Amino acid sequence: MLGGLVAALSPVDADAQTSIEQMFAIMQQQEITGATIITHGFSLTENGGGYMLPLAQTIRSQIATQTGGNVWLLDYDLTVDGGVGVFNASSILPPSGASGQAGHLVLLYDWAPESNEDSHWWAETAGDALFSIGAGLGVFDPRRKQSAPTQFIGHSFGTVATTEAVERLAGYEVPVEQVTLLDPHDFDQAGVPSFPGTPNYDGLQRMFELGAPDGYGATIWNNVEAADVYYQTRGNQAFLASLGTDDPEGRPISGAYNQHLGNGEELPAGNPYSNLDSDHGYVWHTFYQATVTGSLPAGATPPAGAVDFSSTGWAYSVHNQNRVTMLAPNFYDSGQDHEHSESYVVLPNGAANEPGLAQAGLTSQEIVAGRWAPEFRPGDIANGDFEGGERSGLLVDDLVSGWSHHGGGGDSEIGSANGNTYLQLDGNDISRRHNFTYIPSNASRLAFDLRVSAASGDDRLDVTIGNTTVASLSLASATSWLPVEVPVPIQYRDEVSTFEFRLGFGANSLVSPTIHIDNVAFAMATPVLGTTLPSGSTIDLGTVLAGRPTTVADVVGITNQGDPDSMLDILALEFAAGQTPSSLWDSPGFDELLGLFPGETIHGLDFEFLGALEPGEYTARVEIKANTSATAYFDLAVTVVNPDFNADGLVDAADYTVWRDTLGSTSLLADADGSGHVDQTDYQIWRQYYGQAVGVSNLLAAAPEPATAALSGVLFLASCIFRRR
Repeated sequence: MLGGLVAALSPVDADAQTSIEQMFAIMQQQEITGATIITHGFSLTENGGGYMLPLAQTIRSQIATQTGGNVWLLDYDLTVDGGVGVFNASSILPPSGASGQAGHLVLLYDWAPESNEDSHWWAETAGDALFSIGAGLGVFDPRRKQSAPTQFIGHSFGTVATTEAVERLAGYEVPVEQVTLLDPHDFDQAGVPSFPGTPNYDGLQRMFELGAPDGYGATIWNNVEAADVYYQTRGNQAFLASLGTDDPEGRPISGAYNQHLGNGEELPAGNPYSNLDSDHGYVWHTFYQATVTGSLPAGATPPAGAVDFSSTGWAYSVHNQNRVTMLAPNFYDSGQDHEHSESYVVLPNGAANEPGLAQAGLTSQEIVAGRWAPEFRPGDIANGDFEGGERSGLLVDDLVSGWSHHGGGGDSEIGSANGNTYLQLDGNDISRRHNFTYIPSNASRLAFDLRVSAASGDDRLDVTIGNTTVASLSLASATSWLPVEVPVPIQYRDEVSTFEFRLGFGANSLVSPTIHIDNVAFAMATPVLGTTLPSGSTIDLGTVLAGRPTTVADVVGITNQGDPDSMLDILALEFAAGQTPSSLWDSPGFDELLGLFPGETIHGLDFEFLGALEPGEYTARVEIKANTSATAYFDLAVTVVNPDFNADGLVDAADYTVWRDTLGSTSLLADADGSGHVDQTDYQIWRQYYGQAVGVSNLLAAAPEPATAALSGVLFLASCIFRRR
């Protein structure tokens, strides 16, 4: 997913840093069988985002030991304000030029310069970039609503950036196997920090506005299978205490199994820390890292109590081959410490605040369960309304949340009037490029509001996606706010790319325009699934001789009846819920089809009936799954007959004798159609297949084990040979 950028790439120097685009190209040539994504928390310095590298290395080593396979480590670095992320030379990559290798990917994600900004919602845009980079690497496939099995691990502020990435996957209905949050710090903690001259990062970043329920930033969304949280509320620390500031602490999170590290057990005795170390760091670098290997890291201070590191933490990991069962969500259990929980959710004694929850339209059961519906929708652009944070100064370029770092940048600034914020471009500040972002397959247009507050006769606004200028808009006339849409070229859809607004100047340099841009989003075309037979129709495969396979070709066509430029994706054929493909039916084989435009029809949906042992009528409901809200389904029907009444494998005169001798009876010997009695219909079937081999002996040779043979009277196989018209 490179948005047409691959052709411009230069060869990768193994001893140098690797660009985002280059790493996309490398990893898309491999098969990622699983992923672990680790995101750090607050970093006081711009180059401090690699502090969780020891945990990444430990997990990589453990997975490699358990599997014996490839385990790659990508160390993504963002080292300066306004810088563009790169992959560190210490990354462990596939061999140069290799393709088709299978392996696990450990991604260490750096957003250090954003974590210490003194304005809001940088965690949201950092999470958006993480999602997009994961899609570009090939970990996530939003179009197909799937991903490699992934465990997200976040620490402190990074728990919010992590769950912002997961929210975007939820918006695309992509499942996530596991989210692990280490000392989630998504709230404004009094006294952190409190020494003079230092911003209140908790309050200024406002992470508690980003998630669900209200007041939470770290969130377990409805696409998450398993979630675990490890937190402390003691807050012992070393150097920072002398400056009069408290150590960041954590809290339990709705929807997760929460383990409070306290009561003198999982944390070290007293205050053994030096320099900037603390309980907050101990959660990840000692406690959780010890659970990866089952023992303390070298030189680590042991906890005060006896802790079985093999039964908690990474023991629950989806990537641990000795995985133990994750415990159930336990937000209100007696072992929790709700010092920092929201007061409308929990009472001081730890019980559910039922009146407060009722006023918020919630129940305690919902808090325990979590799995919140995402607010993100495909087509949303991170900070597209420019309500997010900005940083300006003499020593740094102008920084805009979502439009700096991770491929973004530029010099234009945020303007405001009457309570509305927008992007302003003029003769001094001429451009702004968005971070790498995933462009959905049905994002047919880039939409935004444009106001020309100062016109210029021969100047223009150039809109570029990737390396393609998709529009050049005249700025010759002043305008009020107007909606604008520009096309998204097909090669950038279902891709990860940047896009940019830039002023282009004509010959007259005496007059420069001033323009405002707001509400940037992708306009989505909507596909509609259509079929040449009405949904719900019965497709009759006719009469089939027992043990004899048969194919009915081109039984239904599929069309896109949606918006122009929409792309209909057929993702799967599935048996209806409640059926048992493992015992009654063979799952339909299906080659997915992506990108059916309006006016095209797919033909060649063929159903092959493989055979049955017993006469009778058999049906199965097959659903067509597409990238639409509605599905279509069809009932497949077949009648199996067996006129080989004496079971010698051949329909001949001897079978007629059996029919004649049992005519009018309820004997099953000559019941060719399975109706329960012998009649003229059975004779007609015998006559139709006279002289043919039934083939039951061949079917029996491939029959299931006895435990399932009684149930498996019929097998279907659906195969697709697409022909467009």
